[in-house]
Amino acid sequence: LMPGWDLDICYQFMMGDQAPPTLKQLARQRLLREEDLTLSILEDLPVGLLPEMFEEAFNDRRTNIVRAMVPIWPFPCLPVGALIKNPHLETLKALLDGLDVLIADKVHPRRSKLRVLDLTDVDYDFWSIRAGTHESDCSPQAEGQEQLVEICPNSEVKKHFKVVTDLELMKTRFNQCAWYLLQWAQQRKDSIHVCCRKLKIWDSPVFAAVQIFKLIHLDCILKLELTQWSLEFIVQLFPYLEQMRNLHTLKLRGIREPLRSAASAEQEWISMLLSLISKFPCLQNLSLSNIYFLTGSLEKWLRCLKTPMTRLSISSSWLSHSDLDYLSQCLNIQELKHLNLICVDYWSWTCPRPCYPFQASLLWNNLFLHCEFL
Repeated sequence: LMPGWDLDICYQFMMGDQAPPTLKQLARQRLLREEDLTLSILEDLPVGLLPEMFEEAFNDRRTNIVRAMVPIWPFPCLPVGALIKNPHLETLKALLDGLDVLIADKVHPRRSKLRVLDLTDVDYDFWSIRAGTHESDCSPQAEGQEQLVEICPNSEVKKHFKVVTDLELMKTRFNQCAWYLLQWAQQRKDSIHVCCRKLKIWDSPVFAAVQIFKLIHLDCILKLELTQWSLEFIVQLFPYLEQMRNLHTLKLRGIREPLRSAASAEQEWISMLLSLISKFPCLQNLSLSNIYFLTGSLEKWLRCLKTPMTRLSISSSWLSHSDLDYLSQCLNIQELKHLNLICVDYWSWTCPRPCYPFQASLLWNNLFLHCEFL
């Protein structure tokens, strides 16, 4: 072993039940401990050493090493979201500083193939990148050439790098990391595309929601959740929502009655909302919870769907006999894989609890049915 390696650690392992660390583990420990040495030889390290080393540097918040590893990352995608337990602003800055090096350099480091920085908490093995399983997400870069990545599905616009993230806006507040990322990307919009796949907006004023809509590409959004909104304010978002052409999951929760409006205006807004839903060509999953005008109008909701649903969830709502009657016959949901009826109120009905959903489950293949009646 080379001088400075942890022989005492090896001895402790040998005296216990655990196996001693491998030479590769010892090498990583030394490289992380001796930062100046690591930074001077980083580009010459074996590719097989980099993933584990990056994970340890990231988890230990060794920002200088993280910053230096991004420009020489030898894989098309860097899925750091799988490593993020608690967002840390300085670590995010280190990642983006590393991307800045690639943006500024016309001749990239010889081993660099990075095109996508993924900040989402996706459910896959971080180490699968060593086998190249993410190379389909972005093509490897030919040495000395600049490759472009597609912004989103069905888009002809391309940029040099893509940052994939999920965003959540609560009232007027973003978390510190999300706001820094958006401001950073806006200043580099000619080179960086922020791809927001999942967007949640909780009880926010219209101006705050519009602000975020203007900072991201709306046709990238696959999942949208609107919670605790009054109907008259949702209407003001329609010009932006209708641009979400690739949306496949829509969740509406706690949609409240307008504070002051004529009945005719309210009915017009409801019709506009249903018309909007009919304009989502990729919509497959619909979740409705505590929608004040849902009772007796489920048929209108389901008729507006232009594509077959795979998942339908209705919760914290009152459903009438006519609602459940139509639910059992609707053609748009006969391809459902999941039907959730949770905390649906039935006690006001004058006859025994309907069994339509259970009858329907006999007709639909592979349907997972979850019902909880009040």
